[in-house]
Amino acid sequence: MSISTRQLKNFVTVLETASFLKASEILNVTQPALSKSIRVLEQYYGVTLFDRLPRGVKPTAFASILEKYARRILADESGARDELLDIVNGGHGHVNVGIGRPFAELVNDTITEIHEHRPNVEFRITTAFADELGKLLLNNRIDLMLAMYNGVQQSDVKGELVFHKWFSDRFIGVCPKGHPLEGKLASVKQLTSIDFAFPSIEHTAHNALQVLFSTHGVERPRAAITTNSNEIIISAVKDNGMISVVSEFAALTRGFRELGQFEIKGFNFTRNVGIVHRKDMLKLPLHDDFILALRARSDEFVRSSSGSRLID
Repeated sequence: MSISTRQLKNFVTVLETASFLKASEILNVTQPALSKSIRVLEQYYGVTLFDRLPRGVKPTAFASILEKYARRILADESGARDELLDIVNGGHGHVNVGIGRPFAELVNDTITEIHEHRPNVEFRITTAFADELGKLLLNNRIDLMLAMYNGVQQSDVKGELVFHKWFSDRFIGVCPKGHPLEGKLASVKQLTSIDFAFPSIEHTAHNALQVLFSTHGVERPRAAITTNSNEIIISAVKDNGMISVVSEFAALTRGFRELGQFEIKGFNFTRNVGIVHRKDMLKLPLHDDFILALRARSDEFVRSSSGSRLID
């Protein structure tokens, strides 16, 4: 036995109206047919979805759980229909991309370039931590992702993903312009008395730095702020005299370019950056065009960043 989107739509409508009578009127079906549809769902899942009351119905806890999945399935079905109709009617399709926060500027410039000759392409961009993007990718919520993917690769125990390495991105220190550390190779002891503003997205780098501090027998970094907001980190460094550790790619983007940079002696933490997609993904020409344009932008960005030591 299987279920259909029609049954899920019936379920959601009953949920929203709390009444078989009202739902049957909205759906233009008889009340007995609607009741049977809900009973079939309950038999399929082996749970009671609604408590039948003298006046209407009351959703159970099982109904609340099913609701989020039913709405997701219905949204996907509607999205598939809209995208197919868009192509039939002469549109140019959609691209669902997940990106790590440091690459937002790069992706935005790439989209602008593509829209110059393909203005009808719709890009749906999700910005999140790499591990969250990996989950979205496996659940078919996005088509591909651009991120630092080491953690995602380690958790891909079933080999469901394909990783295309573009370069390795190391981590460096950032400080206010004119700070005594700017342009220097700082020892761990020089950093013990300075407050850090840590990007929470780089928790692995944070942990690696803590290990470095402990091996030198000094206190761990003083994390005055931990945040996933680049704006807060930039402000904390620029205006409050803190220091931070960020990926070199991030340090070369807008906002961070206004800060000074320094090296931390013995801190050689790097991660791989590139495109990740599902092994069973059916890539369309539009995907290839986007990836090629994005790679060209990435290469240009790295080449134009004087002093950069991003590794091919």
